[in-house]
Amino acid sequence: MSGIGLGKAQATDCSPAKLSKEHRRMLEEESGISTEVVAGRGYYTAERRDELPGVFSGRQRRRGLVIPVLSPSGIMGYRLRPDKPINPKRKYEQPIGVPNALDVHPFNFERVRDVSADLWIVEGEKKADSLASRGECAIAITGVWNWCVPGTNGTELLPCWDHVALQGRNVYVAFDSDVLTNANIQLALTRLVVLLEDRVTRGVQVVYLPEVYGG
Repeated sequence: MSGIGLGKAQATDCSPAKLSKEHRRMLEEESGISTEVVAGRGYYTAERRDELPGVFSGRQRRRGLVIPVLSPSGIMGYRLRPDKPINPKRKYEQPIGVPNALDVHPFNFERVRDVSADLWIVEGEKKADSLASRGECAIAITGVWNWCVPGTNGTELLPCWDHVALQGRNVYVAFDSDVLTNANIQLALTRLVVLLEDRVTRGVQVVYLPEVYGG
């Protein structure tokens, strides 16, 4: 399982202001993320290898959409969505050797500590940012098992959950639609809900998304 590229990452001189038309369309039109939320996260297009953060190395260094990520604990890092993936089955690249962590949009960094705000847990930064664009507070996980400590088989939450206020809060978990047909994803969802319910006095609600033709 891959992490989200967090850690005390190497400094970079990249310019986060640059975003290609293709990437802006992907974010704003296809994913429904507002211009303000796109700018607030700092998405940018890396046209050349030297525009990538230093945490990416080797074959990972290729043109694509750079996604700054922020853990609820305050640690920052990056993920990359290459225009031409190294592995067609893997859309995103994470720096090798960096631990898993949750992600929250900077606009919601303080709200994850506010139990009066409903909390959504979804797969991927784009889905979380689409919710943020609609005024919701959302946490992104980068894989259905990437909310737990590796090697625990879903029996121990990542340490950064300690920076998320859960007791007395409304929490909604919305995995992608393939949870309805994939037993491994169903197991991951079940174990996440069980652990969260130990901390959430109001209970955890699971939201099932309908399958859409073409994904």
